[in-house]
Amino acid sequence: MKKLIATTALLGATILGAPLASAASYSFTKIYNSTGPVTSDQGITVTNEKVNLKYWQESLDAGRPNMTYRVVRDRWWGWEDWSTPYTDTGEVSRNFPRSHTFQGVPNNDGYHIQFQSNTSSGTQVGGTFNP
Repeated sequence: MKKLIATTALLGATILGAPLASAASYSFTKIYNSTGPVTSDQGITVTNEKVNLKYWQESLDAGRPNMTYRVVRDRWWGWEDWSTPYTDTGEVSRNFPRSHTFQGVPNNDGYHIQFQSNTSSGTQVGGTFNP
């Protein structure tokens, strides 16, 4: 599987109005189903066997967002699926983000969040992840 990498930033300040210590943030624009999966460049250190994702997703045109999120592990040959995919099919405001927790991820480094649009509508997503 080919890696598609997007730039992320590591922030230790306030993200989306909530203080999070060492929270990694991400923001992607113009994700289409033809883009394929986009994987966060920011790695995640998993503790307590879970990864918390706080996110928003908005449509760039008349379509409706339909995004799938999953935890993947970095391998020398590409990304290995690790979690059960989680799909959200609606608009989620930046002001009122949703949360999802991926359980049962082994405590370790080298994990990332992968995003995939399931529609031809352009979607932008953003948020934070902090195990």
